[in-house]
Formats: sequence, C-alpha cells, structure tokens
Amino acid sequence: MEPKAIAVTLAGTEYPLCLTVAALEEIETLCGGLENLGNYMAGVPADVTESEAGAVNAGRAANATAQVLGVLIAAGEENRQVLAALNGEICEARDVPNELKVPHLMRPADMVPCQKAVWEAIAQGMGQTVEVDTSKNAESAELD
Repeated sequence: MEPKAIAVTLAGTEYPLCLTVAALEEIETLCGGLENLGNYMAGVPADVTESEAGAVNAGRAANATAQVLGVLIAAGEENRQVLAALNGEICEARDVPNELKVPHLMRPADMVPCQKAVWEAIAQGMGQTVEVDTSKNAESAELD
C-alpha cells in the first residue's frame, strides 16, 4: 500500500510534495548537505555554527523553508507526470510554484506547517517515519 502523499496548501491550492533523487540533490545544494537542512531551515547561515548563531533570523528561516518547499512541490508535480506517462495515462501538466516562486506565496503563518510538511516528505522519501513536535522548531524532528 502506498503511503499517504504529503501535501501543503499555499494560497488556497494544495500541492503534493515528493522527495525524488533529483530533489534530494537540489536540496543538498541549497543547504550544503542534508545534514545541514535543520540549521538551513532555522535560518542559521552555513558558515556559522548553531551555537554561534544566536537569535534566529525569522526572515532567513522562512525564505529557506520556502525554497526547500518549492523544490519538493516541483518534484511532486514532475513525479506525478512521469508516473502517469509510464502508466499510459494522459496527464495535464499543472503550473506549480518552484523554489523561486514559493517565497512569494508563503506567509509567515505558513512556516510551521510547511516545515512539518518538508520533514515528513523527506522522511517518507527516505523510507523513514517521522514525529514532529511543533512546539519546538522543525530542526528537532526525530527520524526513525
């Protein structure tokens, strides 16, 4: 049985997320390696350790989350089209926001649910389960 697709709603439209090999490579390029993703989405600059970071820059954190989300949204649409084509189905392409457009759609209020969705999509794509405690920042997600 296929796991339930992880989706996010932006500006009233639902978009499925998918971690593909291509998306993984893009995300690793954005944050300097998957091991840096938590700090990246928390707004910690790549050249600064978490202990040196001090206060979180909310704008940088929101923009970084939006960029990662855009990669997963674009991968979700690409995956949908490829699977349909492989199954001989006609699939109308949807224009979805990518990592350059999502920051213009995402509101600050969307940040926590979007970070949770990112972690869940990554865990699902890696074949892991995830428990996210939204009372903490998304960096504290636990992967099994």
